[in-house]
Amino acid sequence: MLDQHVRLTAQSDLLIGADLLGYLFFRYFKEGYTTGESLMQAKIKLAKEMNRRQGYLDGEDQKTLLSFVLYGDPLVDNQAYLAKSRRAIRPRELPKVKVVCDHQTGECYDLGIERETVRAVKKALREYLPGLDDAEVRFSQQITASDNVDAKMRNRELKENDKGSGSTGNIVMTVSKHYNVAERVHRHYARVTLNPQGKMLKIAVSR
Repeated sequence: MLDQHVRLTAQSDLLIGADLLGYLFFRYFKEGYTTGESLMQAKIKLAKEMNRRQGYLDGEDQKTLLSFVLYGDPLVDNQAYLAKSRRAIRPRELPKVKVVCDHQTGECYDLGIERETVRAVKKALREYLPGLDDAEVRFSQQITASDNVDAKMRNRELKENDKGSGSTGNIVMTVSKHYNVAERVHRHYARVTLNPQGKMLKIAVSR
């Protein structure tokens, strides 16, 4: 199977989002797959890997899969590594992947998140986003997306009960801050996934 050729290492196991997709793309390309097949298999591998780690694909994972497209010849390969390019194995059955969406809620205490936890998250983010004292903070609850449930009905259920029957129990804390550089405004974001006990499960930073 294809996964026998491209495996994640202990170091790459820490990668998420665009970093993980880029790592996988170049690993497949180095193995001899074409650029088109490398990107396709990298997306499939990312979906499988994040589903293995988390049990679902969150908003950051979905954004990564949708954002990266290939501009150029999808048949280009790298003959420097292999004399003959590989062909990707296409599975007959599509993998089943659960996705979640974020339902914005109120303050942290409405979700059982202590203010001490919020301070701990900000402290952990200072290395990536300095000056968070005046940063904007929002909280969302992860809700399992379902094609069988009408979106309007789902929204109505969430308004009546923030917990929701499809909730993963995790809370997403989004921290944003804008910086003025060269007469332009640059907005930086950080998304931190917390479990019901307030433990940080995942940190994604966009700058």
